[in-house]
Amino acid sequence: MRYAIYYTPDSESLLHKLGSSWLGRDAYTNAEVEHADPRLTEYTMDACRYGFHGTLKAPFRMKEGVSFASFESALRNLANQHESFLAGQLELRIIDGFLALVPEGESVALSHLAADCVQHLDDFRIPPGEAELRKRRSSGLTDTQDALLQRWGYPYVFEEFQFHMTLTSRLSDEEAAWILPIAQAHFAPVLGHNLSVDAVSLLVEPDDGEDFVVRDRLSLIYNALKVA
Repeated sequence: MRYAIYYTPDSESLLHKLGSSWLGRDAYTNAEVEHADPRLTEYTMDACRYGFHGTLKAPFRMKEGVSFASFESALRNLANQHESFLAGQLELRIIDGFLALVPEGESVALSHLAADCVQHLDDFRIPPGEAELRKRRSSGLTDTQDALLQRWGYPYVFEEFQFHMTLTSRLSDEEAAWILPIAQAHFAPVLGHNLSVDAVSLLVEPDDGEDFVVRDRLSLIYNALKVA
């Protein structure tokens, strides 16, 4: 079993519904959703397994002897130390060949939230095994990213963190050219709107290769959702 700390939009929000229909699955109910375009299925298959989300703390396995209750309590305490905020206007972007929804510009509050999730929940995580390390390194890492991988179990944290909500597997230029207009039309109702970060979500992968499902969504401290 693996756990992950993600940002997932509210289950009733338009953003969540659009993201779920793009991927073909609702991470809250684990139910299949009618695909926005059947031609996209092979390109969204990998992203679908993780659900529509933005990573705050990447999937990890829990240490033996650690109670789930203590982990959930630590996550709740973390959520209670952060105010809700607006992270920036949403736009579509190709990142290292992957199509993703991202907030425009850099959000200090979002980077801070992700850093706290990585650092303050690290005592619950067991280090990745050799197979996982090889898989991470196969994509090509810088020395800095490899050092972060060894210390924190994931190479894209702290100064390497870039929040994004993945929509596809890696695309060729030709694939991106015809998929991007479909995404622009599908997500048009939310593009240019500020991303409301009001909670952190705990997701669970019951067994290796199974779909990640939202187990809990923990609200941040209520704020008037200022840009941060």
